[in-house]
Amino acid sequence: MTDGCITNGDKKIDGRKLRRGKRGNYNRRRVDQPELFVRYMQLLMAIMEVLEVPIYLSKKSNHIYTYRQKICLLVFRQRLKLSYEQFEKDLPNYKNVLHAIGLDTYYPEKSTLCRFENSLDPKVMEAVVNAFQAFCRKKCILAVDGTGFSNFLRSAHFAKRCKDFGIKKEPRSFTKASLVGDVSNHIVISARVSPFRKHDSTFIPEHTKDLMGMDISRMVLDKGYDGENIHNHLRSHLGCETIIPVRQSRGNRGFSQHGIYRRQMLRLLVPGSEYQETYNQRPQIECTNFMIKTHTGSHILARNDRSKENVGLCKVLAHNCKIVCEHDMDWLLRV
Repeated sequence: MTDGCITNGDKKIDGRKLRRGKRGNYNRRRVDQPELFVRYMQLLMAIMEVLEVPIYLSKKSNHIYTYRQKICLLVFRQRLKLSYEQFEKDLPNYKNVLHAIGLDTYYPEKSTLCRFENSLDPKVMEAVVNAFQAFCRKKCILAVDGTGFSNFLRSAHFAKRCKDFGIKKEPRSFTKASLVGDVSNHIVISARVSPFRKHDSTFIPEHTKDLMGMDISRMVLDKGYDGENIHNHLRSHLGCETIIPVRQSRGNRGFSQHGIYRRQMLRLLVPGSEYQETYNQRPQIECTNFMIKTHTGSHILARNDRSKENVGLCKVLAHNCKIVCEHDMDWLLRV
């Protein structure tokens, strides 16, 4: 090896390029596992068939692309982490994926998908996410947490330099997401996305509606959800135990520690106890947040509020499909 090059017969391979890879394409593994992407689409189509998602939303539709096909393509775009322009160029390379959803000759342009994303009802996407409860075992342990997706591609260094030179920029906003996941398999079974800033505890009533009827053993939440009303709401509607650490008491100046379940947490949530061991599984939902942002991107570039919600839910669906298909779960749902 001379000058950073590796000799392979008569050919010389630059070792630096071999380590670095093709610049700009390191996160775009096209046709890496085509059969896995096909299973993504088959899984989504099967779930939407069970949920009876309408094939065509309007009678006046031109009936070229179905409602379900466009939802699958939106999720697939998030899985590839591509812009609309790049996705439109790369889509013909995935013929097996297009065939799996019934697109053999034509495929929608970027403008068609963009308009559909602006008009798609987020409740449909939330119902599809909720259908992944079928992959959770009985007496499961669920964790709840919130995260944020940046609405800018502005780096921290760029913001610092703008501040140094006195250049005024818009404050960095983000899209709020609240997720409920199974700690054993990292599958998200309830998701809510808001384009506005909201406290994590405000999503609890909506999550409760999604989780009604599930066989849940315990739910673990962090101190941000601490409150006697949260304990009462989850225990009465879901019939499960809740484990939430109590915030430090400040007497009359701030937080108090009143309440039956909050005092129970003070007594039972101690190092070495069974409750503490269960609560130690809460970081699995943090791991789920990291996996979603790693596989689908940590930012949402959309102007419309509804588009921001749909993009966030598409990221969650792309993550769920990846987990189910890569672990060979029983992804053919039974009606």
